[in-house]
Amino acid sequence: MIAKVGRRVGVLHLVSGGSRQRPTAEAARDLYDGLWFRTARALAERDGGAWFILSARHGLLHPEERVQPYADRLEGRSAAALRAWTGLAAARMEQLLPEADRILLLCDREPPPELVRWLQVRCPEVEIPLAGLKVAAQVLHMTRALDRAPDPRLAVGAA
Repeated sequence: MIAKVGRRVGVLHLVSGGSRQRPTAEAARDLYDGLWFRTARALAERDGGAWFILSARHGLLHPEERVQPYADRLEGRSAAALRAWTGLAAARMEQLLPEADRILLLCDREPPPELVRWLQVRCPEVEIPLAGLKVAAQVLHMTRALDRAPDPRLAVGAA
């Protein structure tokens, strides 16, 4: 079991996992191997601070947590099933997430509204910078962000 990060962070990245996965158990950071996830991971790691993965099966994963590949997806789930998933993710977040001044949700699809509301109650600033963009535009946006200098507000320990 991965322990909760004990310190407060300036920014926390929550990155959607992906449907493209390696065929064997891996650390979550290495399980997802699609271009979208690799780009989002690079951005989260470059910006520093804590980052975690939103998983359709597990709710939330620490990047070092070892997991088996799976075929679960959030798209197509009923409203009740999405609420249940949000409950699972929220329970894992209570266990694992550090307090943060700002949360960046890097999602390839619109996150469940219940998840966004849950995060907004716990954090003063929740951003979804890729909202409204198609996947190709999201990758381009993140790639351009990687080409720029990191935002100093995102540095480890920044408030």
